[in-house]
Amino acid sequence: MARLTLLIMLNVLLASAARAQPDLSLEVEGQQLGVFSNLVQDGDDAGTVTLEEGWISPAMLALWWPGLEVSLKQGENRFPDDCVGRRVEVTQLIGDGPRGRSRAWVLMDACPLICEVEEAGDERISVTRLTLRVQGVGRAM
Repeated sequence: MARLTLLIMLNVLLASAARAQPDLSLEVEGQQLGVFSNLVQDGDDAGTVTLEEGWISPAMLALWWPGLEVSLKQGENRFPDDCVGRRVEVTQLIGDGPRGRSRAWVLMDACPLICEVEEAGDERISVTRLTLRVQGVGRAM
């Protein structure tokens, strides 16, 4: 009986590990500026994309507002509306080697709107969610 229970638990663990989603890498102008667990495009408001559970580089916001000292604090942070949109690429690598695939989303004219900060550090800022205003979303498999 104990052996059967152990086998069932092992199968459940292996199945859940297989379902785990690989990380989503956020890049702007060829520079990786964050990693997230999930991307959500709001069906009601197609003009926003939210990246959930991850981190961003402190240098990321300087791309949108050069010269403006934008410091993030714990909790919800809202950004100025005077944003010049940038092309943001979000890439997900699925599997390694010759059988590996990738998915990519291109967020056209993206501007940060809201960032929910869990913890701010010098190297990385832990983020619960980052919402971007976008003009459109391109997808590639």
